[in-house]
Amino acid sequence: MRFLPIQKQHLYVLLFLLMPCLFFWTCNQEDDLQELDFFTVILDTPTSTFNNVIGSITLKGRLGNDDTYDNPSSLEQGFFWALSLDELDNAPNKVEVPLNDSEDPKAFSYQLHDVDPEATYYIKAYVKGVNPVSGKTREVTSSTKAFTYAISLSIDEEVRVENSTAIINARIDGLDAGGYQIEEYGFLFSQNGNLSFDENGNVTSDVVVLLQNEIATNDRTIRDTLDNLAFNTDYYYKAWAKSGERFFYSEETLVPIKDGWVQINNFPITLRCAVSAAEDNFAYIAFGDEDKTFYPRTLYQFDIQSETWNLITDELGDFYGKCAATAQLHNDALYVGYGHFHPDGSMLNGIFEFSRTDGSLMNEYDNFEEIFIRRKSLVSFKVNNKLYFGTGYNKPTNSYLNDFIEFDPVTKIAKPIKSLPIMVNGVEKDEGRDKAVAFVIDNVAYVGLGTSPNEEELTDFWRFIPPIDDTDLGNWEFHSSFPGTARNGAVATTIADKAYVGTGENAFFGRFNDWWEFDPFANPYWQERTSLPALVRTDASVFSIGNNAYLGLGQARYFDENDNEIKTPILKDFWKYIPEN
Repeated sequence: MRFLPIQKQHLYVLLFLLMPCLFFWTCNQEDDLQELDFFTVILDTPTSTFNNVIGSITLKGRLGNDDTYDNPSSLEQGFFWALSLDELDNAPNKVEVPLNDSEDPKAFSYQLHDVDPEATYYIKAYVKGVNPVSGKTREVTSSTKAFTYAISLSIDEEVRVENSTAIINARIDGLDAGGYQIEEYGFLFSQNGNLSFDENGNVTSDVVVLLQNEIATNDRTIRDTLDNLAFNTDYYYKAWAKSGERFFYSEETLVPIKDGWVQINNFPITLRCAVSAAEDNFAYIAFGDEDKTFYPRTLYQFDIQSETWNLITDELGDFYGKCAATAQLHNDALYVGYGHFHPDGSMLNGIFEFSRTDGSLMNEYDNFEEIFIRRKSLVSFKVNNKLYFGTGYNKPTNSYLNDFIEFDPVTKIAKPIKSLPIMVNGVEKDEGRDKAVAFVIDNVAYVGLGTSPNEEELTDFWRFIPPIDDTDLGNWEFHSSFPGTARNGAVATTIADKAYVGTGENAFFGRFNDWWEFDPFANPYWQERTSLPALVRTDASVFSIGNNAYLGLGQARYFDENDNEIKTPILKDFWKYIPEN
């Protein structure tokens, strides 16, 4: 293909024809630049409202490039907002607002109310108007900015439960970073959940409002105490805060209140090392040490209905009072065995049968010394309607004992049976123990704890296999180790098919108020329960009636800061234990 040469005169003609187009394009470019200069808008970072009220957002925009126009009041300005970028681009919310003539003639603002404090808002400012140079209407927007309330309420799930009291904690975060404020905050709790305020600021009748009425502008931990909670009951709670008319909440949290203790009427006198026994709906406490110098001969019966004590007699037996003995009920009699007595601490011999109606001495069986020497701090239990006595300490010979006898309350005959070993560091030894505990579950007896001859506290528990005939000595089978601190002077009792062991003392760790549940059919066998909410103690008394245990008396040990000395009072308080259902 051939191209004809372009003549010079042809170029002049072409240039002449294009000049209007070039002029028109240049004018449009200049006009567009002027429009860009004119329609400039700036969006400040959105903040909470002027009173820092949560649930509202302050939007502030401003016109830019002041020198390019003379009449900003002729413009339209405002804001777009949405809950997503896609919505902001395609179907945003819109509000038109006037300029702030009195403050800044180029600024405009708006209070966005009733926002969701958990949502993120995407916001643009816009300006719309006619360019006086080009005469065209144009709308431009600012850059997009996001706003999210940083405040949050979170529950500390490590709720501290102390008997019938729960100490709850929550965090309020985001006030520092966001510059917000709340006017009221606290907790809601009930047994049924549904924890929230209605539109009038009310709650249902079963919801308790815990209120801290103060303005807060900084992050904080809030804490409250729920008192007098019912045992074996689930409670629900959540933290709440109020800003303006808006309430907001933490997550709802469950607080299960399980087992626990209720203080009942005090025992009439202080006592330690007393004997206690219960059967059916009757319980008895007798003898003991009242004040470290006087050993009363009293027998009290517990009234389950009023949870009070009735004195049956203060002349129990025809001898000095005794301490650190043991007792069992059988039919209408209270059998009290061994112990030591005031004033010289002599060891007592034999088993004494008292009427539990009037405390009269019915029989005395003291002809067993050839097979069972005098002792104190021994244990006893009843299996198959036979009474068993064993372990303990004989002071004259400094002997820690492990022998046992079986006593038949019908024939009044006692016979020796298999001695109880101890288990130390996995090694079985034929040695005795002092101040052990015993309990019976489903006609099976268990004995454990106490102090060994080298004054080492023990944790071993043994299951008793009773004799099958008159020639059989029975046997002991190691069952398990107590997971709490080794101790002596503890107490033990049985409720239904579980046993409970607690209190006592250890030479190195002092005295205790902890409480452990033993279930021979569970894995593990032992589970720690709610501690006695009272002074630590040893040589206490315990018994069970129905579905509850009752524990009290004993001797405490604590440091009195006011007097700057260690005190060891003998106690008279009593407590009812309510186990977990």
